Amino acid sequence: MSELRELVAGAVLLVALVFCTTLVLVRRRRYADAMRAALSDPEAATRLAAIETLAREGPERFVPSLLWRNRVETDPAARDALTRVIGDQDDELLAAGSGYRERRRAASRHIRSRQRQHI
Repeated sequence: MSELRELVAGAVLLVALVFCTTLVLVRRRRYADAMRAALSDPEAATRLAAIETLAREGPERFVPSLLWRNRVETDPAARDALTRVIGDQDDELLAAGSGYRERRRAASRHIRSRQRQHI
């Protein structure tokens, strides 16, 4: 009987772990989708808010979206915010390497150095 209880407890724990992991992954994906949508919003204030939010929370995951926004942005306030986050010489990030991890590490170093310059 005690083995059955341990088996049930283990199964419940496994189900709870799978549920929590799925919840975290879904929320993370929805956040990324919302940030990308905000970066491409026609309203300049929304784009600016998204850029400032990413600057505070870590823009490394969104480097491709930020690079694209840097190429097409027309609003001066949003351009200034982008310059503070990724810099005006974003070609460094495009040539950082072919692997995802290499680009992410290079983006992280580049963005941190940009943030130190503006502090």
